[in-house]
Amino acid sequence: MSQKDLADRMRTHGFKWSQATVWAIEKGERPLRLTESLALGKIFGIDGHALSSTRFDRHLEILRHEKEMNDIADVAYGSFAPQLRIARSLDEDGETEGALSPGFTAQNAVDFAMEGLARAAFHHRAEREMRATLDGVEPEPDGDHVLAFLAHISHQVRTLGLHVREEAEREWRDVLDQAES
Repeated sequence: MSQKDLADRMRTHGFKWSQATVWAIEKGERPLRLTESLALGKIFGIDGHALSSTRFDRHLEILRHEKEMNDIADVAYGSFAPQLRIARSLDEDGETEGALSPGFTAQNAVDFAMEGLARAAFHHRAEREMRATLDGVEPEPDGDHVLAFLAHISHQVRTLGLHVREEAEREWRDVLDQAES
C-alpha cells in the first residue's frame, strides 16, 4: 500500500492524514497516537495495540523467540542425517557388540544432545561462579525461566534414563545436583 493510499484510508477513519504524515511517522519524526494505531490495526487487519511501542516491541521479541526455538528444532533435525549415516555404516559393518550395539546407535542422538545441554548448563554455572570469584561480586541469581530450563534438562535425563558417557558423567552429576538445588 502506498503512503498516499494509507493517508486516504486514514482520512476515512476521521484522521487528517496526508502522505507527508505517513512519511513523518515512518521516519520516526512524528509519534503514532493510540487512536491512530487502532485505526491502522483495522486497516491492516491486526491488533492496533500491537503498533504501540511497548506492545510492538514485545511482539517482535516473541517473534524472535519463536525463530530461536525453530533454530533449535533445525539443529536437532540436522543431526538426524549424520546419525542415520552412522547407523547405516554400522549395519554395513555387521558390528553388534559393546558401544556399537543397535540400542546404543539408536539412542545416542538424544543422549548426545542432552549431554550437550548438560555441559552447557554446567559451563553456565561455572562461568557465573568464576565471575563471582574474580570480580568479587555475587552475580544476580538465575531467573525463573533459567531455573525452569535447567530443571527440565534434569527431569528429561532422569525420565528418559539417558546414558551419559563416562567422561561427562562427573560434570553431568554436578549439573543435576545444581539444577535441583
